[in-house]
Amino acid sequence: MDQSIYKGCSLSYAFSFLLVVVPLVLFHELGHFIVAKLAGIRVNTFAFGFGKELFSFHFKGTDYRWNLIPLGGYVDLFGEVSVTGEIPEDPRHFYNRPKWVRFLVMVMGPLFNILLAFIVFWYLQAQPKNAVKWLDDPITVGYVEPDSAEAKAGLQPGDHILAVNGVEYKHFEKLSYELAISPEMVIEMEIERDGKPQTIVYTMKANKKDGIGDIQFTWASRLLVQKVIEGSPAERAGLQAGDWLERAEGQKIFFTPGTNMLFETVQARKEEGVVLVVNRSGERFEAAVVPEKNDKGDYLIGVQIGFDSEVENAAFLEAGEAAWQDIVEHSTFALRVLKKMVFGDLSVKAMSGPIGIGQVAKESLDRGLEPFIFLLALLSLQLGIFNLIPIPMLDGGEIFVLLIEGVTRRDFSLGTKVQIKMAGFFFLISFVILVLISDVMKLFV
Repeated sequence: MDQSIYKGCSLSYAFSFLLVVVPLVLFHELGHFIVAKLAGIRVNTFAFGFGKELFSFHFKGTDYRWNLIPLGGYVDLFGEVSVTGEIPEDPRHFYNRPKWVRFLVMVMGPLFNILLAFIVFWYLQAQPKNAVKWLDDPITVGYVEPDSAEAKAGLQPGDHILAVNGVEYKHFEKLSYELAISPEMVIEMEIERDGKPQTIVYTMKANKKDGIGDIQFTWASRLLVQKVIEGSPAERAGLQAGDWLERAEGQKIFFTPGTNMLFETVQARKEEGVVLVVNRSGERFEAAVVPEKNDKGDYLIGVQIGFDSEVENAAFLEAGEAAWQDIVEHSTFALRVLKKMVFGDLSVKAMSGPIGIGQVAKESLDRGLEPFIFLLALLSLQLGIFNLIPIPMLDGGEIFVLLIEGVTRRDFSLGTKVQIKMAGFFFLISFVILVLISDVMKLFV
């Protein structure tokens, strides 16, 4: 690769990474900061990043810093980390505040991340959007990769997926999530073909790069003629915008990501032409179209095609309900992923570090504002959930200790709390190093 291109990609990934991470970290720490200030706890430092200080300023008793390594941030509360093990008689000291106050301080960071995700999801749900309409209510299979596990098991284009491992799915996106976290697992897929139910069984292959399930088929929607070019073979054959193309040379065709079934059929037929089965307002007829060869050597009939969709508009409150459902579903999915990683059912390679996040952020940014802020919301939600895990040095670790103290009515000594946090610190450092190594290794796969 040309070095200038490589550097350009690296810079764009770094910029995209910062564009995602900065607001998430600042919003998280802002949750801790606001409650601590309201509770009268002295906030020594509000910092983004770790390591060497790049610049800072002091305002009303707090140092605000921007540090060199942009992999997180922190709010340094007076007394939260003590090296002496002693608690001075100062009401602004973290451990001189009631347990319920300390609980609110610690939980508010993750809750701010979850709140940010909810607000963004609500905004996105309130936007008019083109929703894909499937060929039928069950998900319809479009393209199946030849020689894949799915193809060898007998999955074919046009099959209707009724259930996977006993669970019904109405959206391909949700099905793809499930398959992605099921590498090396047996998949039992109930399908319908030509009105007859069948069951196919195969083992989901793992993607070599990130260890997640490697899905080798796509969804399908009806093939819509969006535009007929004036004077083209399609116009001469009588095709109109709004027609549905159902068959080409006797074979079912539809819109599916990854391949253009109509184009491939036309290229195979060349000057012989192609006979299409057209559906116009429920009435079917055949149209014989003889393609014309363009300057590139491709045979074209002169239509622009797309998928069947409908504009969905959600009322304000309905959008809020849908956003909450998004929170529940994505949270549940994130916890399932963590569980699979803990029990070894999913590789740590499935996690993304700075490089992976930068790449995904750049790709989503290239697709537009809405895909990017969706990613922002998703990462914010995951950050909030991750910080609630009861691991020392995470907010969840402090919350867990507070809950134990509240239930047992006995406080750990400050020295014990420091030791617990140090153990958590070394665990997190080891975990971060593991993710970073995995992140780098993916570049060579």
